[in-house]
Amino acid sequence: EDFGLFFAVFTLITFTNIFTDLGLRNASVKYVSEYVATKKHGQVTSTIVSSLTIQLILAVIIYAGFYLLAPWLAATYIRSTAATELIRVLALFVFTSLLFMNARSLLKGFQDVKWFVWADIIRLSTVLMFFVGMYSSLGIFAAVYGYLLGDLIGFTILCYPLSKYLSLLKKSSEIFISSTKRMLSFGIPVIFTGIG
Repeated sequence: EDFGLFFAVFTLITFTNIFTDLGLRNASVKYVSEYVATKKHGQVTSTIVSSLTIQLILAVIIYAGFYLLAPWLAATYIRSTAATELIRVLALFVFTSLLFMNARSLLKGFQDVKWFVWADIIRLSTVLMFFVGMYSSLGIFAAVYGYLLGDLIGFTILCYPLSKYLSLLKKSSEIFISSTKRMLSFGIPVIFTGIG
């Protein structure tokens, strides 16, 4: 029963990642690689700032929604009031996955992908080891904390290769609104194409 409860909540929360993303990670890959190739480093900065700002705002809204609606979601969608706390804690996955997935997207944009496999293996191994090692004391929350910790470890690993690109981040030469419009006009159709 605990596993079914966990996966029902996990599915609900991971589904909402579509709405925190809005295709901005795909747009980041496209525009970062394009601007690095054309040496428009100010545009790289505006692309990264626009993408992360919009995604963080959406993540805060979605997390707040999950936190406030957790009792209702647990009772009506999951049909178990025991899911309330699970929803509230696992909703933090909105943030941790945002960090990890954006770091991956930026490395794709910089065309530095050799770290992907290792970061994913370590991230998923962390989930498994934490779950196996802590299930007896934490129950199903061992999986929750394993996923959160796995994303944070994966993000930390990807920060190392990303750090070598810090010198490319110059003062932005583009207004935030125009950068955001450009990225959303590329990203949103990509997301809906992927859903279909």
